Amino acid sequence: MKKVILIFALFAIYSCKKKTSPVNSLPPITQTGANTLGFLGNNDVWIPRGNSNLGTNPRILYDLNTDGIPFILIKAEQIDGATAISDLTLVADSVTTTGDYIIWKNQPGAGFLSTNYPSECGMYSYDTVNYKTGKITVTKLDLTNHIIAGTFNLTYKTDMCDTMKITDGRFDMHF
Repeated sequence: MKKVILIFALFAIYSCKKKTSPVNSLPPITQTGANTLGFLGNNDVWIPRGNSNLGTNPRILYDLNTDGIPFILIKAEQIDGATAISDLTLVADSVTTTGDYIIWKNQPGAGFLSTNYPSECGMYSYDTVNYKTGKITVTKLDLTNHIIAGTFNLTYKTDMCDTMKITDGRFDMHF
């Protein structure tokens, strides 16, 4: 009987695997211009992959809008062959220093879109049924070395689809 208990105890000990947090699978939070981006989408790791015909993946634009106000546009995609599986677009304006910036609520395309969802779940920011809230926290804005780094989070909701929570977002890119 003692052998059975010992064997069971050894089996229990060796069959247990330590679970790691999905956050550990994301790129580290850095401020060096490492050209990295990642987030958790409803607790699933999302990291850009594939080559984009629009430039590097991920990519960032820091520029002035038509009113002369500085803005950032962050774009990242998951591409399988020639097909975009999903993409992330974040836009915030008046970005002049480090700090918190609201992601544009009414800017077309300023948000998450995934083709893995049914078509009515496209999560475009200009859909009237969407609830969207989110912010970008710029932790480094180096205009001399052209580096922008920070974190972000978003929440989307449509009447027909589950809520999409984007958490633990981070980016570190050259512009």
